[in-house]
Amino acid sequence: KNDDLIVATQGRSFWVLDDLSVVRQWEPEVLKKPVHLFASRPAYRMRGGGSRRPSATSGQNVPSGGDLHLYLKEAVDEETPVQLELADAKGASVASYSTKPEKELKQKKLDLSPGMNLINWDMRVAGAESFEGLVLWGGGLQGPRVVPGIYTATLTHGEHSETVSFEIRKDPRCSVSDQDLQDQFDFLIGVRNKLTETHEMIKQLREVKSQIELLNKRMKDRKSTRLNSSH
Repeated sequence: KNDDLIVATQGRSFWVLDDLSVVRQWEPEVLKKPVHLFASRPAYRMRGGGSRRPSATSGQNVPSGGDLHLYLKEAVDEETPVQLELADAKGASVASYSTKPEKELKQKKLDLSPGMNLINWDMRVAGAESFEGLVLWGGGLQGPRVVPGIYTATLTHGEHSETVSFEIRKDPRCSVSDQDLQDQFDFLIGVRNKLTETHEMIKQLREVKSQIELLNKRMKDRKSTRLNSSH
């Protein structure tokens, strides 16, 4: 059923092996590559999914978001990090991962081990900037979910690079138009950018205040030194 293997008994038990698309793409040549990125099946833009904690008596639901499967031949060398870039149909970056993330690029940590790895993208773009001591009541800094459409994932490891396309589909229960979702996304991006601008200004004001306090202390120390010298 839709690339899932479902097995049931005559009783009330059933088991689901999620996403056979990876098994169907497997070839012996994959093992010869340093890394390999598999094509992903369509993901649905919807809330929910996943299980908060493992259960001893029931299975675990598929996590919400988009799943990306990759094969890693050997452990990652810090000198040659593995990077994963997600982009929309226009080529604009929507998410970035790296085994050696850079804060300036807002990259998320990519934890990989030799063998098969699963990366689950929450379909959100980067969130707003924060600052030390920030207090938010009933809100968060996370970025908005992207709109349905075709996206690309590019895996890079040294000189080796692979790109696959995948689709994000609208929640089939959702009656709003694609344009409505685009308008919502554009509005939320504007809110995120304004919040980032505000927080960046707060950090600048704090920096200026710190510099003024340091300057006043130096001036006070210098004045005290001059008075002592005159005596």
